[in-house]
Amino acid sequence: RDALAERLKLIRPDHPDLRFFYVDIAEGELLGGHPELALEPARTALELTRAAAGPDSPTTSLAQVQLAEALVGLKRPADAEPLARKALANWAAHPGLPDHAARGHFVLAKALALSAPAEALAEAEKARQGYAALESFRKVHAADVEAWVARLRASKQIRGPESR
Repeated sequence: RDALAERLKLIRPDHPDLRFFYVDIAEGELLGGHPELALEPARTALELTRAAAGPDSPTTSLAQVQLAEALVGLKRPADAEPLARKALANWAAHPGLPDHAARGHFVLAKALALSAPAEALAEAEKARQGYAALESFRKVHAADVEAWVARLRASKQIRGPESR
């Protein structure tokens, strides 16, 4: 946030280069478990990225997933769902970002958990498979998806086929 404040002294607040600062801030807050603090940076990142790269850019899709994740964390799944779906549709048209796509599927699963549990399980399975296939440190997120599905099943809020 300090780096962003310094940069804002030099360039206008709607400068497209600032989107990277907002993406990083939102990501840090999401990783820290603070969706309420991630909401505005994620929203600003999406606005700046959409303006700079266009609505169908894979970079815009990442900003959409960040905002969707913040909204899910704030218990606003209906607002998160269309953002996650748009990002996933765009990544399907522009493959090459399997870690981001896996994250998008997981965020969509969380958004759908109460309203469409069968679809949520299918999205969670896509996320698990996507993470498991990665050759990076993000591979460990497959276990996060499995743990989330197990918690949901244990709460009796969701039923469906087992993972794997």
